[in-house]
Amino acid sequence: MALIDPETLEAIPFVRPICLKNRSGQLVQQWFPEVAVSTIAGNTHKGDVVHVSPSKFSWEQRKTRAEIKSVVFPRYDPDVELEVYALTKTQAFMQLAENAFNFSLLGVEGFETIIQIIEKVDCYEIVYNDVKEVEKFLDEEVLLKAKDIISLLNDPAQAASLSKLNWQILIKVLRKEQLLARFAINFKRQNIALSDDEISAHLDVHLGNSIKIAIRQSQSVKFEIAELARLLGQSSQQLILLKGAAYSVMNNLASEGRTYGDIDLLAAKDKIDSFEKVLNTYGWTGKEVNDYDDKYYREWSHEIPPLMHSSRGTVIDLHHNLVPIISGRAPNIELFVKDAIPVADMNVLRPSAMTLHSAVHLFLNEDYDHGLRNIHDISLLISEHHSAEYWADIYSLATESNFSLELYLALRYCKKLFNTTVCESTYRKLSKKHASLIKNAYWDLVFHGALAPKHPLVTGPINKLGLLLAYIRGHAAKMPMKVLIPHIFTKAYREVVETFAGKSYFVKNQDTQK
Repeated sequence: MALIDPETLEAIPFVRPICLKNRSGQLVQQWFPEVAVSTIAGNTHKGDVVHVSPSKFSWEQRKTRAEIKSVVFPRYDPDVELEVYALTKTQAFMQLAENAFNFSLLGVEGFETIIQIIEKVDCYEIVYNDVKEVEKFLDEEVLLKAKDIISLLNDPAQAASLSKLNWQILIKVLRKEQLLARFAINFKRQNIALSDDEISAHLDVHLGNSIKIAIRQSQSVKFEIAELARLLGQSSQQLILLKGAAYSVMNNLASEGRTYGDIDLLAAKDKIDSFEKVLNTYGWTGKEVNDYDDKYYREWSHEIPPLMHSSRGTVIDLHHNLVPIISGRAPNIELFVKDAIPVADMNVLRPSAMTLHSAVHLFLNEDYDHGLRNIHDISLLISEHHSAEYWADIYSLATESNFSLELYLALRYCKKLFNTTVCESTYRKLSKKHASLIKNAYWDLVFHGALAPKHPLVTGPINKLGLLLAYIRGHAAKMPMKVLIPHIFTKAYREVVETFAGKSYFVKNQDTQK
């Protein structure tokens, strides 16, 4: 226990016998056999109670003040080795206020003291089953931040010196970003021998399993593509694979360690209905949507509702354009599908079109849930196709399709995050068109948040603000205000009604009207 000086924010030891209840007393004697423990007071209203005498060191240091470096809320769980959770400022405030015995007595002074502490330091909750792991956590001088994750993604060899705790953080963050398998493949290529056998065993499990999952998903995607080609026959040659599925069949750099949520296909708009009917026949059924959402997909969007296979659970997104029609920015799709490359009885976009589509999907269609993975995909595509012809084509395509801003943003953040080599003359032309000190400062605020890792262990309030601004910008770019504002109110109204009347309310009403 400690006191906090409201003026200096220093912690002052409050040394006294420690009261432990039930299992806690047994654990302390197991972990610290040298401590002096009282006899057990059994069957009290708190259970079996013992008191532990503070150590000699605690008594000697009772007048020594300490600067608060972080706030940690520990919780014992016999089934958890060590889990670390970064707390938001709000979560940390609530827990500190709840655990401060005189918080209500101090009033405003107590409130302001807690605010100053949580604004100054990082706050964590840890779940543990071994106090030695807690000691290692408290002794850890540096925990990984978002910028460290990106640095390790660029140079996996740096991870050789990480502590076990930082390895745990790295694995959790990269798994959430769907980048763990890609990192694992590159790390294993380094053939680094780790001196800590415990860390090596930990990595063999987590990195090895991530690679197995990525390989299995790649095989699954290729199987589904082959099935589609078999079922559709000659008409499959009218389809173009997009994004992850395209990377997979091309076996390019972006396919390494890539994981997938669905298979994206592009078809001519006048062929969409016939492809949908055929896919329905072979087991891909449309996601149940109400009349409003169905209208959104079919009249305003660039795709129909997702189709899921009834037995395998695989999902197909069938597109007829790259961005929503309602946005007013849907390009002449012929610019992109020109010179498409035949592969696996279907097609993929040529390298410049593939790269630009990935940039448009990220920066205009606000695909930020895995923003770091998506910008890393773009970096790998650029690195693989770095030639004069490629740069001439991608600049021409971006200019003709009115996506030069999206290309500029992609190049800017590939350079900033991964030090990707780009064509400097192309970058200068795009910068001249889209960049200024004020604009770049705004882009950096927005996209450093949108493209940063999203795991709560490494994200911060500035990144969260940037992500929010990115989503607002994305929605505004995809819909004119005269459509966006009614759309927001309609969706909000329907969410409220469905909360009380059930998800099927509008579907039932729709059926009744029919």
